Amino acid sequence: TVENCRFWLTGAGGVVLSGRDNEIRKNEIFRIGQAYRSAIGLWLSGYRHKVVGNRLADTPYTAIACSQDGHLVAGNVIKRAVTGLTDGAAIYVTFAQRVSVRGNYVSQMKGGPPPGASAYYLDEQAKGCLVENNLAIDVDYPSHNHMAVGNRLSGNIFLNRREMRLSFPKCSGYIFQGNFLQAGGRILFTNPEAIRHFRDNFICSQKGKIQAGLLSGYRLVHLRPLPEGQNIFLPQDFSGPGLSLPEEAGKAER
Repeated sequence: TVENCRFWLTGAGGVVLSGRDNEIRKNEIFRIGQAYRSAIGLWLSGYRHKVVGNRLADTPYTAIACSQDGHLVAGNVIKRAVTGLTDGAAIYVTFAQRVSVRGNYVSQMKGGPPPGASAYYLDEQAKGCLVENNLAIDVDYPSHNHMAVGNRLSGNIFLNRREMRLSFPKCSGYIFQGNFLQAGGRILFTNPEAIRHFRDNFICSQKGKIQAGLLSGYRLVHLRPLPEGQNIFLPQDFSGPGLSLPEEAGKAER
């Protein structure tokens, strides 16, 4: 167990965890990667680790990365990840099975060209993973998925003042259910054919534009309206939670 420790101003990463059945909880990891910009805040491999209640900030690349099997990543607060590079995430999962990402809070991520910086990123050979009840505020790519199969995204809340993208290139067999998405600009799903079960989501663009982007390889070739199905698309003048978020963000963090 690694608990109630502080890791900061490291030349490279913060913590590397391997083996099986270990826990890292209630730690602070920030301002890492001072010499090596590809550093990862918390990097875990092995089996059934629990990463719970940690706070990470100001990582030049990915904040939490994990591979292999059966991990729980829950209740972590992550700010300003991927500040120096691109194609990273606050929480990144690859070559992994049955990883549960639950109840995390991600904010203050920069934008950038695809795939930019993502909040929750399931990459190559992620299979049977769960991304559930997480919050992302002002992240252009709250969910990026690539070459991943049979994963579930449910009960997440993604709020962004700008355009929002959820991407699924070369993915298949996804469940996307019960999520709440609200953006000031367009909401774009790329390769929505990867989602086999898409229902009971609450989706609102204040510009009234919710689209599906069809891909050829990684290239966007066609845009069309996203079919409503059993999802709820609200009109432009919706007066719900709104997009003025500092107070809500503070409450979520606490």
